[in-house]
Amino acid sequence: MKERKILLQAIKDHENAIAKAKQSLTELETTYSIGDRFTLDGGGKYLLGIQNQTNSFSYKVSLIDLNNGQIWSRPQEVKNTRHITKSELECICSSGSFTRYWDYQRKKLTT
Repeated sequence: MKERKILLQAIKDHENAIAKAKQSLTELETTYSIGDRFTLDGGGKYLLGIQNQTNSFSYKVSLIDLNNGQIWSRPQEVKNTRHITKSELECICSSGSFTRYWDYQRKKLTT
């Protein structure tokens, strides 16, 4: 009985360690957020903002030109506006080469 309890605790400890490692990997993953700012290679500054809400679980996000307020990119549906994946951002930025210079979540310059 005592050996079983020890083994169950070891399994629980390993599960906790795996969950912590997965969380660390998620934190290391590069993601983007509404409010992030980008420069277009060749000039221009843009804000990543919500275009509209498609349903209660997703939004359409696009780049907005900070000089004239016009929408620059075709709106792209994303699942989480605070955790926009690299592939989602590539769809949003498909018409140009952008570099993030302001990380809204971390409140810091990135370049």
